[in-house]
Amino acid sequence: MKTLKVITISILVISAAAALHADWVSETENRLEDELEPLAADIGAAISGGLYREAQSIGFPGIDAGIKLTTAKISDDNPVKDDISGDYLAAPWLSIRAGLPKNIAVFARGFNMALSDSDDAVQLMGLGAKYSLVEEKTMPFIPNVALLAAYNSLEVGIISVNTITAGCVISKKLPMVTPYAGISWEMIRGKFDTLLEEAEPSKDLMRIGAGLDITLFPAVYLNIEADSINSNVGVSIGLGLKFST
Repeated sequence: MKTLKVITISILVISAAAALHADWVSETENRLEDELEPLAADIGAAISGGLYREAQSIGFPGIDAGIKLTTAKISDDNPVKDDISGDYLAAPWLSIRAGLPKNIAVFARGFNMALSDSDDAVQLMGLGAKYSLVEEKTMPFIPNVALLAAYNSLEVGIISVNTITAGCVISKKLPMVTPYAGISWEMIRGKFDTLLEEAEPSKDLMRIGAGLDITLFPAVYLNIEADSINSNVGVSIGLGLKFST
């Protein structure tokens, strides 16, 4: 019961921290495609964060469910930087991951929230899979290694941004904590129905990150991750329940 209360409170805190206002969305209406590229890159960096986690398989029928907040620092050349509250773009997620046979895990995540001062809503969606290539339980002297692929998207008003991620993660399970690191290639594609044109800015970026999965109680974990993408730093934090086999 206490765990459920913690998770519920955390969801409310994450939603409040990630609240978006309509001003910066409407400011994109009079921008050209070249101007919107930095904004598309920042949004893509925020919504594709927090994917690495541990490389070890959670087994079949393992399950992992939780909440997460992913962020990306707003770049200096973002055309609506002055209209965004704070220095970071944030995306809150509810997520679930399921273990399959053959060291494969699939996940889905998403979140919908109202946009302040507007009738529009922010719609977040993500899908992905991870394949544990090397397992330390069969080769104990080397770290776990996994391959990762994912798709994430954001839609709000005239803005639509999606990302495709392909990467690799390594991790080492220790008592109470699992440190990990990852590298991935992010393909970011945007669509802005502006008053001037149908702009479709795009950007391909490399992300490098590292983090910790910390066991708070049996089956309860805290996840903290920091990464660098587009010369900016992003941070993600998550809380969840994991039952592995």
